Amino acid sequence: MSARTIPRAAAATLMLAFTLSMATVAEAQILKVKEGDTVSMTDVVGRHAEGVVRGVGPSALTVLVAGREEQWTLADTREIWRRGDSLRNGVLIGMLAGAGAGLLGGYALGSLYENETGSGSEAFLSMFALGLGGGGALGAAFDAMHKGRTLVHRQSTPAVFVLPKVSRDVRGVQVAVRF
Repeated sequence: MSARTIPRAAAATLMLAFTLSMATVAEAQILKVKEGDTVSMTDVVGRHAEGVVRGVGPSALTVLVAGREEQWTLADTREIWRRGDSLRNGVLIGMLAGAGAGLLGGYALGSLYENETGSGSEAFLSMFALGLGGGGALGAAFDAMHKGRTLVHRQSTPAVFVLPKVSRDVRGVQVAVRF
């Protein structure tokens, strides 16, 4: 490895890290927040604020915090959470639990009907469907009672680490890029 190759590799690595860090500028346009949403934010220094979104720009949010408007740029914001979450996870968990209960109940009821009438498949399928639907409905109801929060932005902190590696037999540079 020549003496010119190491500085060139370091310069290329730094340019890559800079390019990756510029991705946050366009990120505000794809944030899943809109005017009127309640958000909770933490900046890179650790300051925390909660407020109502007043505007979404290409690289910043305008948020009403404690009666005054503040600009929160994405480059300086570590995390943004929006109040509320979808009912989807509650429905899925409820359906899974209901399916388990429906399988057990359907097996028991199907066995009883099999002994009495000779055909227990309808009872089994009915109990399974009832467990699936009832579990999904209960899951949605419980999830609706719980106001969760949804992560809408987490700053990736691109970093470049350059470490010299020098020993009796080895001379070089170890480069690590985190993005």
